Amino acid sequence: MKTEYQPKILLDNGKEILGVPTGVRGKNFALTRISALKNEQGWIVTGNKIKEWKIDGFTVHEGEIFLYGPGFPGSTLMELLNNSAPKSSLSDLKLLVNALTALYKHGVKPFKIQADSIIFSENGSILFLPPKLMENVNAAKPAHYRIDVFDKFNNPVLNGEDASVFTIGIIAYKLSTGEYPFNADSEEEIHERIRTQDVLPPQFIVPGIRDEISGFIMESLKRDKETGRHESSIKIPGLAHWEDNLEQWLKSSVYRTIDEDKKNTILKEAQIRKERVAKYFNRRVFWQRNRTKILTISLIIIISGAVLGSIMKNVFAPRLTHGYTPIEVVKAFYNSMNTLDSQKISDCVIDKAGKEEVNQVTNLYVISRVSMGYGGKSNIMSAVVWNKKGRPPLKPPLSVYGVLDLNIKTLSPEPEPVFLAEYHKWVPVSEDENTGNTKAELKKAYQGFAVTDKLYLKKDRGDWVIYRIERLNKKPILK
Repeated sequence: MKTEYQPKILLDNGKEILGVPTGVRGKNFALTRISALKNEQGWIVTGNKIKEWKIDGFTVHEGEIFLYGPGFPGSTLMELLNNSAPKSSLSDLKLLVNALTALYKHGVKPFKIQADSIIFSENGSILFLPPKLMENVNAAKPAHYRIDVFDKFNNPVLNGEDASVFTIGIIAYKLSTGEYPFNADSEEEIHERIRTQDVLPPQFIVPGIRDEISGFIMESLKRDKETGRHESSIKIPGLAHWEDNLEQWLKSSVYRTIDEDKKNTILKEAQIRKERVAKYFNRRVFWQRNRTKILTISLIIIISGAVLGSIMKNVFAPRLTHGYTPIEVVKAFYNSMNTLDSQKISDCVIDKAGKEEVNQVTNLYVISRVSMGYGGKSNIMSAVVWNKKGRPPLKPPLSVYGVLDLNIKTLSPEPEPVFLAEYHKWVPVSEDENTGNTKAELKKAYQGFAVTDKLYLKKDRGDWVIYRIERLNKKPILK
């Protein structure tokens, strides 16, 4: 990680000051936001003693604007994590836990830990730069830097002392294994990993780490100490528990002796578990990101397949209109629009007759089933149901489809029956053309048309079917 973004000691007229790089060069709106927070308080903790630390002002160093305050030589938490050996760093971790405990007892509200805003001095003191100020300072820096110093240390759904202990668990994991439990290139993905990803217990990464130490770290990460799975029921231990355990770990060995064969066995199992964790997490993320799309496509395929299969299955089977009289076939054709019965409306016609209506019913049936599968109810209301409810106004995505006020007249009887059908047809706006409507009317979820059709029937395979439909009239119903 680039170190130019880390706080550093600067010389000002021969005097050491602590400079905090803002990532801003010249005048910038971000500088105004940061300037408003320069009176935020930081703290220097030495044992149980707490001293305030505040920003004194701004200075320019090598063209970049720095916040600065009283000098405090030392190493940031990030530098310690990158350079320290695991065992020697337990004492630094204990200093951090003790300092946080002292601050919280002093009345400081628990805050999110940033790895570049905590500085360890050689004499055992720790400087906590103002948390709110540092959060705003880092907002102006590159995303990869924010991930490195903030996002991979903090659980986005935890607050208070639990959030601090979770971060301590991450730090302890890094110190004991040399690896971070959660890593990603984007804030969204690392947040998801922290919330849900399985974590390999430290004892599998570094064979020999005592089971109780590995288990306690996992408990702080809300993970099962054996499986590494996230368990919401796991209670995160308190800082006091961490203080007691670190005291014991420093007095005894962190590791236990194991033979080479057992070590190799553990490492082989660790590799298998790592691959399984990565595969499971990637599959889970893919499903979460594409769940709606997958469900919708799958449902459309299933429903469309069922409709097509039903049609194909019944090509040589008796029609649903078998035995119907000519006028009953005509009634069935129009009533099928109200029930979205794609099979029956298909059985009423032959050749290209009624193709528009058959396609509408089939498509709206699929859309209706998709909306029911996803939202629990259909967005297409039958015109008959809508009429019984008093024709209430509907807002998108709710709409109406079907035929009302159907009146059928016989123009010619058998053996060459011809009928005149007058009716009002209600359709979703996107399902039919709008002729001469105003912009206001185009915003409606549905449109009505007064329609007159002339229908010609003949016998096919022993059944009466509609083989031709003439559209004599179609006018919008304006309301």
